[in-house]
Amino acid sequence: MKWNWKSLGYFSPTERRALLLTLAFATVLFAAPKWALQGKTDPPLLAGDDQEWLKQHWEKLEIPSFQKPGKSQVHRMNPLKPVRFDPNQVTAAQLEAMGIVPYLARNWERYLQKGGKFRQAESVRKLYGMTDPVFEALTPFMTIGRQDSGNRVGQKWVSADSSPVSKSYYRKKTCDELEINTSDSVGWESLPGIGPVLASRILKFRQRLGGFVSVDQVRETYGLPDSTFQKIRPCLILATAPKKLAINLLGEEELKSHPYIGYKLAKTLTAYRQHHGPFRSVEDLFPIQAASREAWEKLGPYLDFSGTTPAPPPN
Repeated sequence: MKWNWKSLGYFSPTERRALLLTLAFATVLFAAPKWALQGKTDPPLLAGDDQEWLKQHWEKLEIPSFQKPGKSQVHRMNPLKPVRFDPNQVTAAQLEAMGIVPYLARNWERYLQKGGKFRQAESVRKLYGMTDPVFEALTPFMTIGRQDSGNRVGQKWVSADSSPVSKSYYRKKTCDELEINTSDSVGWESLPGIGPVLASRILKFRQRLGGFVSVDQVRETYGLPDSTFQKIRPCLILATAPKKLAINLLGEEELKSHPYIGYKLAKTLTAYRQHHGPFRSVEDLFPIQAASREAWEKLGPYLDFSGTTPAPPPN
């Protein structure tokens, strides 16, 4: 039998009727939903008055994001209600009542409990979690070290007797003379920019030295900013001499504790002394190349050259 490719396009009458019925049924299925919904509208989600209000205020609404808020978003949905307060006396509960977020309020209270103290309003900005907008909103209400009572009127504080007080959010420290070799931590903390941590470091450094030999030596304290030292420099005086080291009598253990000597230099000094005899002046140290001439001159005021080298232990 010969194959005729034209027979592929031939349908019998029965097949043609079945095909037409299938196409008609498919058309009805696709068009029915559209015809059924034609002329209908969704019911309103809000009443007429609510819809009108929403149209007027839509752009002003702040829709909370489900993303984790960034640093600038912390207080967007928590309006601040600050009142006059002392940042060194406030509690976490009081801060939260003013609209401060809980984690910042807890950080604030924890800082105070550990002995931290704000010497000026600007220091509050450094708290972990503090943002510029929150700091600017709180600053006019901070009073550090103020004893007067009154109310804030415009840009001035008005005390109980209605006399105006100049705009100042904290009391600046006075600068009384301080003797650097005898003053305790209370005296150091009375200086501007010096808190408990820096006062403790200054005292520990002074103890290791045996005392300061000059006012400028205070600037060598670890962690003391030069800007802070320049502020307190006019307050400092030196009236007592430091404790000296008997370089011809002390052994390695006693010498190495001095900040300007250390272990290696103490070992070098005792060995040199054993071979060359006692030191008579700071010039006798210059040939020792373990330190520079400037280093020996810096150490010189702490050395007592009296006495003789103890005899070496017998073999």
